[in-house]
Amino acid sequence: MIVKRMVVAVCMAALLFGCGFKFGKFPAYFDDVTYKSLTDAKADVLFLYASFGEPVLDMDQINGVRLNIARIYEYERGKGESRRW
Repeated sequence: MIVKRMVVAVCMAALLFGCGFKFGKFPAYFDDVTYKSLTDAKADVLFLYASFGEPVLDMDQINGVRLNIARIYEYERGKGESRRW
């Protein structure tokens, strides 16, 4: 009898969580575009930090990283506005 109640409880929990995700009550925070953008930006920033030890700064590289980060920010900001209830 206990096993039967456990199975029913697990099935009900799965049903509730499944419906919540389907109808948007539980937001999914993982985004492939965000992950790719941030991992690419991480590499760019690491190379930029490594170049700070050189006697001459490459302003094109600095501006490129700033532009890339601004693009990521605008994407994330726009994504947040579409999720408002």
